[in-house]
Amino acid sequence: MGPKGVGALSGNEPMSACNDWFVIIRPMSTNREQFVVDESGNRTAVLLGIERYSELLEAQEELESIRAYDEAKASNDEAIPFAEAIKEIEGA
Repeated sequence: MGPKGVGALSGNEPMSACNDWFVIIRPMSTNREQFVVDESGNRTAVLLGIERYSELLEAQEELESIRAYDEAKASNDEAIPFAEAIKEIEGA
């Protein structure tokens, strides 16, 4: 058993109570996600490998950049050179 109330199970063990809640962690699908479930079997959290987590963060940042670009293009604001924008930002 790991930290209080948390354990990694193969899926064959019975659930056990700890502080009035249950935790089961087992691999799911080929991506090897692991889910934490409550006593009713509802998924309450997901555990990811650090590499997959990093990939998701990078994808989120890229999507935010794409959305910002799309908003800027749709605004029809006058474009200014990058160097001029930096001068305005630093001077403000």
